[in-house]
Amino acid sequence: MQRVFIGSSEEGRKFAKVVKEVVNQNPLFSACPWWAEGAFESNHSFLDSLFQILDRVSYAILVATPDDKTFKRGVKTFEPRDNVTFEYGLFAGRNSRERVGLIRVGDAETMSDLHGIKAYDVPCSDMRLRRPVRQALERATAECLRKFLRPICELELLMADLCDRIPSLKPAQRVKLLEQAATLRRAGVAAPADLDPQRIEELIGKYLRPAREVGTTRRTKVPYFVDLKEMPAESLDTLASAAAGSINRRIQEKRLRPTRIGLYLGADNDLTRRIAFHLRLPVVAVDHLPEESAQQVRGVVFEGEQIIFLHDILVQAETPVKCMKVLQRRHAKVRFLFSFAERRLGEARPRDTIERNHFHYEPFCLLDSENERPKVILGNGEGKARPHSRP
Repeated sequence: MQRVFIGSSEEGRKFAKVVKEVVNQNPLFSACPWWAEGAFESNHSFLDSLFQILDRVSYAILVATPDDKTFKRGVKTFEPRDNVTFEYGLFAGRNSRERVGLIRVGDAETMSDLHGIKAYDVPCSDMRLRRPVRQALERATAECLRKFLRPICELELLMADLCDRIPSLKPAQRVKLLEQAATLRRAGVAAPADLDPQRIEELIGKYLRPAREVGTTRRTKVPYFVDLKEMPAESLDTLASAAAGSINRRIQEKRLRPTRIGLYLGADNDLTRRIAFHLRLPVVAVDHLPEESAQQVRGVVFEGEQIIFLHDILVQAETPVKCMKVLQRRHAKVRFLFSFAERRLGEARPRDTIERNHFHYEPFCLLDSENERPKVILGNGEGKARPHSRP
């Protein structure tokens, strides 16, 4: 687990606490905030303590808030506290800028030397931690963590290039090594959480929105649309952890040996990525458009490796099926599609489309509804399902 230093001023601590929560919800990272006990030891100067922290952490996220009123060439501005700017330079100099994230809250004006550096802006006019500000902070932190993970993908590309340059390494040998590594990673996946249907309904019930059309291949009007983008990180992680544990159990029961998870590139939410994090498998993003484009696959795909495809809330099956076929054209073994939920509307069943294309499908739960609030059924609705409806 990689440690992430969280830095801010005293005035910005309330914003930094949100960053800390999001970091700790990601199984790959552990937050090390400046206010944690033991971070700055007694009988040591702050600078000495910072140098010790540098040796203990791999990444840093600095939260810049408009704390100090200054005048530059007669113009009044609000700048972050000096220690935040200093700590950004310190961690960037030691670990490189790719391992440091800067979140700018409100109208904090950073020094000119930092102009041109990517900062994640969080709109905030009165410096109060309202719900929109919290959600913007959660998104900004998630972007920082994705930035930190990007070099891992680049390392995989380098490994793929090196493997291709070793004539004696056959595709089957490479796949076997990948399977062994993936099995070791998944050994630490937590058991499925006891998340009953009522709790799932409570979590998603707050984010049901009016009817909306969904789908890229074919548009379908969905009553009571579940807006995952508005769901806070804590709720998303609760759902993702339970779904990942259940999927891992199904993988073991079916004796699958996946080495990678496929995700639809157009799915703009954190739920599937959080499930992938909990499964501890690398991700490859796939798009079925444009046809025969080199940009359809973002990531590494090795010939012969087994990939499971993951979707969030499945209403139609056309898009994931097309993405799975893209991976098959890259000579990967793709047979299983898992989803967090299947949304059943009337007589329409995504499973029929999936099975016609000779794929297997396993949803974590069903959202069964037509013109009323969805009822949650754990499993695929066949055999031992656990329905729940409110009294």
